[in-house]
Amino acid sequence: MKKIEEVAKAERAGQYINSGIEGGTVVMRDGKIFIRKHEVRADEPLFQMVDLASYHLPPAPFTSGPITLADRPELVQAVFYSVRAYADRQVPSKSTHLNVVKAIRAIAKMLEFCWVNGCYSLSDWSVALTDKLPPILAEGGWSKALNIRERVLDFLGENPKEVARQYISLPREKNRDMSINRKFQVDLGTNISQAELRPVRDIFASTLNVSVEGHGSGKSRTFQASAELGMSSSLLRQELAWINLLSEVPSGDLLQYAPYPSPFQISIQLGRPTGRTANITPEQIAKIVGKGIYFSEQVSVHIIGVFEAVVERIEADVSQGIVPCRKSALQALFLSKHRVLLRDLTGDDIIDLQPNVKVRSHQTLEGIINTLFSGCFSVIGLLNARRKDEVQHRKIGLTQASLQRVDKSLDIYECMFYFQKHLKQHVPLYVGRATVRAINCLEEMERLTMRLANATGLQVDELAPAERALFRFPNFTLRGKRSSLRRWFEFGVGAATDDFLRRAIGDSDVPNRITSHMFRRGYGLLFIYRFEGPILALTQKYGHLDPTDTVTYLVDPWHGGSGPAVRKYGRLSPDQIKASFEETRSVEEEIRKISDERLEEMVTSLLAGSCPDGGLFPKLIRRLHQRLSLNVDYSRMNGFEQSKTISDLLKSRDHQFRPYWHGNCCAPGEKFAKNAHCNVERSKGTRRENASPNVCAGCSYHHLTLDHVRSMDNYAESLRRRGLDQNCGALERARIGPRLENIVRLVTLYKRRMGNDE
Repeated sequence: MKKIEEVAKAERAGQYINSGIEGGTVVMRDGKIFIRKHEVRADEPLFQMVDLASYHLPPAPFTSGPITLADRPELVQAVFYSVRAYADRQVPSKSTHLNVVKAIRAIAKMLEFCWVNGCYSLSDWSVALTDKLPPILAEGGWSKALNIRERVLDFLGENPKEVARQYISLPREKNRDMSINRKFQVDLGTNISQAELRPVRDIFASTLNVSVEGHGSGKSRTFQASAELGMSSSLLRQELAWINLLSEVPSGDLLQYAPYPSPFQISIQLGRPTGRTANITPEQIAKIVGKGIYFSEQVSVHIIGVFEAVVERIEADVSQGIVPCRKSALQALFLSKHRVLLRDLTGDDIIDLQPNVKVRSHQTLEGIINTLFSGCFSVIGLLNARRKDEVQHRKIGLTQASLQRVDKSLDIYECMFYFQKHLKQHVPLYVGRATVRAINCLEEMERLTMRLANATGLQVDELAPAERALFRFPNFTLRGKRSSLRRWFEFGVGAATDDFLRRAIGDSDVPNRITSHMFRRGYGLLFIYRFEGPILALTQKYGHLDPTDTVTYLVDPWHGGSGPAVRKYGRLSPDQIKASFEETRSVEEEIRKISDERLEEMVTSLLAGSCPDGGLFPKLIRRLHQRLSLNVDYSRMNGFEQSKTISDLLKSRDHQFRPYWHGNCCAPGEKFAKNAHCNVERSKGTRRENASPNVCAGCSYHHLTLDHVRSMDNYAESLRRRGLDQNCGALERARIGPRLENIVRLVTLYKRRMGNDE
């Protein structure tokens, strides 16, 4: 293995370690590091590129000013060797390249820390220097470790106001913070970003007499200021582990020791205790889901209508140039009939395509689309207990091929979700009507987004449905060269998510920060404590391999928790139950009427023999008819009266008609349901939640038609396809085998009995 000095010399001579980027997971060329992605879309580059010239070092005694990391070849090679060693020993996953980027960023900050402390070479590192860093990080983060306050004050010099104005932009909206130009980080020679820039914002605000509190909401201020509170134990452990990668440099006379032999112990001793995902109340969950359904089912129709009108006008006038085309698009926006209806539903008047200095986000088409995406994400994520990336990720998230109709007659759908942890494969889950409509809304938005991209001159290649991610976000810049297809919605980022949450919960009830993982945790708490579901069912829903992992979602943390305690998710109080019953009692009578009507229709059809039926319940009806026929009064009745008599007799025994995809359940009430196959010993009445083709087969109260047989046949075919799918794992395939065999046996039996063997 070559030493760093030899590698650096070869770098100056143009002799690179990798001649191309066809090598391993991490390769380098011309001061750029390329990381191979594991999960990559067809329209995305295979490599994540990191230009080390975008990382900076502060002025040193032997430099005229700040320099880039790429100006020091020996440091470039040290970074490359470190991250390559990390990537080579990792199991490839969708986040491998992201972790490598995080490692590069942490190492760059560590090198900046050394330069600030007068250490300009890896060979000069000492235990005293490296031991100095963890306590400072734990106390104030990288901002404190890199002396950002002192360096900024020195940088502003004698004319602080003039210098500060060159680097900031005040926000257009009240709930946003001031932004600092990238040029400031370059001129200062620092690698901090995002929340770590809070001390810089405070200095600029005081210098220019601008109130940060006036421009940033309390929520934004609380979140941003967390960077000054120091690092949590988990973040500190991660940063120290990245820095330890520098000990992977293959050299005998540079860094000869691991700076932090036990990052875990150091982080536990110094870092802030980490808490679990905070809880949101059941009432807030209900409001978020309700508002999401409202947007996906009612508001979405008019958003899509306005969007389609704008896209059609852009397609027609794009050849005239950007300015005329934009005017035409705005004209189409104002003339659309859906715009007025949209204003009535949301209370906001859409007056522009994109936000600008004079127009706020919620008054633009882009902003209302973002709010719609937030609503659809909330519905899908919360009702299906899925992680953030399992829904919205550009590669493993939902696509045009995710939603499939299992049975047309019964309107049953399943959706392929990728289980990000443990299973790490796509798993079909049955989804409800709200999820189906939210996905259908996203599918239509994605089609219009692709039309917009083609109209603006991007020449989008035809992608397979499985490559067309649903959370692709439209770009209204109308500049083909600048516009990018790689624009994606992300829940929790930007003002649009806040706008949706304010619409759903209200300004005063929105917590400091709502994350998507709160939805997944809330689903489990309601499932277990409110509805008393089995924990094994929740384990399967989460995709966990061990119920112990599921328990973590269901208990209060011993420290660091926030939001309501899990006991708040428990069963409703008697008054709440009474109010709920009063609300549902109004529809119980209607449901019972429908059940009675369906029962009468079935009895009439059985006595008339108008269509083939299966199951044992038709035999029970015919036997009852034969016995009653011995009665003179009954024998003199016409067919309608006989059907009415039998139906009334069944109703007196509390028989109810319950449709399922594999047949109809006609079991009686608790007193007469002892022979039902779903009846469990010591239970009161039937347990219809246990209904399945195997359980109901041979039950005295089971009834089915040819439509149900076709539904089971279609289900068997879907199982066959899933078993042949290359993404199907060995355990799943083993479970599919017995299930498929039973379904095929029942379908064959029913077809023969009903005289339909084709």
